[in-house]
Amino acid sequence: MSLLHGWTRPLHLVEVVDHEQELIVYVTIYEPDLDHWQPGLRERRR
Repeated sequence: MSLLHGWTRPLHLVEVVDHEQELIVYVTIYEPDLDHWQPGLRERRR
């Protein structure tokens, strides 16, 4: 299953996977604001 088929912009996604119950819970999904993240979107600006 594709959650965001065809999405081309970067997203930050936090999920919890329960393999026993075959359950995925998306805790947060958001498009990072480039004013708050370093280039590459791996570290927040300080």
